[in-house]
Amino acid sequence: MELNLTRLNSLAFMDFTGKKEAPKKPSETLKGEGEYKTPMEVKKPLETLTEGLEGINKLQREADRKKQDIDRSLAICREYQQNIKTSSQLQTEILKGARAGEDIYSLFLKAVQAISCMTSNKTFYSQLEEDIKTIYGRGLQEPAPLLLEIQQARHALAS
Repeated sequence: MELNLTRLNSLAFMDFTGKKEAPKKPSETLKGEGEYKTPMEVKKPLETLTEGLEGINKLQREADRKKQDIDRSLAICREYQQNIKTSSQLQTEILKGARAGEDIYSLFLKAVQAISCMTSNKTFYSQLEEDIKTIYGRGLQEPAPLLLEIQQARHALAS
């Protein structure tokens, strides 16, 4: 007696809707709607070695870039902290100078320097300092700006 498996084979290739499917080959698997995945290409060991080196170089460049970003951020924070410290010292000097009767020009320059530190704008102070020396000192011959210029010249010569 011989077994007839045709009916059983036809059931194996039917989906739940009752439609017949084509038999699947083991090397082909479905991706989606009738699209087949192609088997991965086998790479030679030398090719995978060079790909690994490229990956290492990429990771190293990325790590270097992150380190540079961190170093830049630290430098900015250090400068910011120094500016805060300097502006606080200048505010104290302004208060003490006003109580001691210091001339208005030097107090004004200290205030401008404090503003310059707070805003991280170095050119603001240097430009205003030169303008005060030129206009009020040399131009209007006021004694306080001239004395400031003389003091700065002596300090520069001593250094």
